[in-house]
Amino acid sequence: MRKYELVSLFEIEDEPKISDEQLGHLEKLISDAGASVKSTHHWGRRKLAYPIDKKTDAYYTLHKLDADPSSIAQLNETLRLEQGLIRYLLVLDEGGVGPEIKLESVRDSDEVVDNQDEEYVVDTQKDESSNE
Repeated sequence: MRKYELVSLFEIEDEPKISDEQLGHLEKLISDAGASVKSTHHWGRRKLAYPIDKKTDAYYTLHKLDADPSSIAQLNETLRLEQGLIRYLLVLDEGGVGPEIKLESVRDSDEVVDNQDEEYVVDTQKDESSNE
């Protein structure tokens, strides 16, 4: 068994979240393909980066799965044909951060901001010297 992540974008109209039936149906499709759902994270309603089939919003979920590599092809085919999904992405879980932000990530991002500030100072000094 290998670990996978499935990010799903559900089609929603005016509801703030997806129904339990939609979520249950997706989990049934996953289990029918031979995978097991270890956890589900609701990322909620978000605006799409670009319209897909004239839709501008979707409901995002992240599922952590355990599955045999041989069952992934069947799961991909099943998800591709599913009506309620706008898009999905099924990838190997490489132990990344996932939906939670770890403290180390916050510290790293502070350093990136500091580096960007330093680069900005260097850039403004170059601009001032070129104006002289």
